[in-house]
Amino acid sequence: MTTHTDSSPAPQGGGDTLGTVLGLAGVVLAVAVMLFQPALPYEINSSLGMALLVCSSAALVWLINLGVQWRRQRQRPRGFRRATAITGVLGVLFILAAMQVQETGVRTAHCEFGVHGVGYGMVWAKVEPREPGKKYQVTVLWAGWIGRPEPVVLNQATFFTFLKRDVYSPAADVITDHDAKITCGDGRPPADEDQIHLVGADWIPG
Repeated sequence: MTTHTDSSPAPQGGGDTLGTVLGLAGVVLAVAVMLFQPALPYEINSSLGMALLVCSSAALVWLINLGVQWRRQRQRPRGFRRATAITGVLGVLFILAAMQVQETGVRTAHCEFGVHGVGYGMVWAKVEPREPGKKYQVTVLWAGWIGRPEPVVLNQATFFTFLKRDVYSPAADVITDHDAKITCGDGRPPADEDQIHLVGADWIPG
């Protein structure tokens, strides 16, 4: 009597599960980065930037999955080089698209924090006085609130920082009472720069 042995490879259920988990993790990461972008040191303020973030995250997940297969099978899987190249190219394009873009103005700047107003975390307005040594009053009109800290003498560029507490909020107007260049941005400004943080007492309903 002849005994037949099933030599077909075992199903790769574990690999499929890992790929699914990594794929979901990549999507969650991409969405989280877009939502909480103001706390990060770059700007994703366009549909192209969002698309590149999602695509580069998906390519990275693909590359990680192939790397896990290589480790298990002890041989390089098909498409590994292509996945590496695509991930690298998309990563570079995403970095270029995410370079910080800031709104600027003189005396008044119209600032849209986050991705089209969506985001959460620290934001700032940098005021560069055209008349150093004068006392400046800075006012922020934002989402039904008026932020107005005590007037302060500005001798050099100063960052006025405040928190974006709503996941979505419309654009803000930052105004000074003397000539000054105003630049707006997301994230924490450099630690070695002059900074004034607007606290709760600085805000009143508008």
